Amino acid sequence: MEELPYLRMVLTALPLLAFIVNLSFGVFIWKRKKLLVNRIFALLMFSFCWWNMGEFAMRLVASRGSAGAILNFIEIAIPCIPSIGLAFVMALENKTPSRRQLAAMVLGPLLFIMLNLAGMLANNVKVRFDVYMIGPMNLSIFNGYIYFTAYMTVFTAYVIYRLIRFYRLCENEMVKKRIRYMLAGVLVTSIITFLTEFIVPIVLLPMGIDIPSLGSSSTIFLTSLTYYSVRSR
Repeated sequence: MEELPYLRMVLTALPLLAFIVNLSFGVFIWKRKKLLVNRIFALLMFSFCWWNMGEFAMRLVASRGSAGAILNFIEIAIPCIPSIGLAFVMALENKTPSRRQLAAMVLGPLLFIMLNLAGMLANNVKVRFDVYMIGPMNLSIFNGYIYFTAYMTVFTAYVIYRLIRFYRLCENEMVKKRIRYMLAGVLVTSIITFLTEFIVPIVLLPMGIDIPSLGSSSTIFLTSLTYYSVRSR
């Protein structure tokens, strides 16, 4: 089998596999115990599912216009992920968000969802590796995706900081063990997403360096490691 069709098959299958894993674990956590922390984490899994299905659909569409519409669909869910992640960590800490934190958790995603619907975020798609993915973008202050990248990076870094701080203050060894697995998954997912979803279209693609879009598929690391931590003793 030629390399390109094989790569296309892999790129198409990965988001679908991640969707199945994320949906299964989301349902498992939702039904496990009726705790706020479980419900919020399940909501995080379902937001990953939205992203997974959007990525999977982009691999299948036959027209540029349809791929662009699906990209707008994907970017409705992605801005919400850091906010849901922060809500989950604060539920772990048994803390209530302050007014400032609550405003950031609501207004941040709302702002970028509106910019997305107005066509001011990533609105360019290109056939890369024989499937549709985000095309190259100019590194410019007029590029809304630059601000979206900064928002996602800073917000996600803050969520990771809160999770690390909770780990260091936690005295329950079982909980600390689970957080270690979760942190490993968060870091792997964040690094892959930052590289392939933000650095590639803004920096590497204009230089002629292409790497497949793997952010959606990389959520399987966070989900799998968290599932293992929950099931292990």
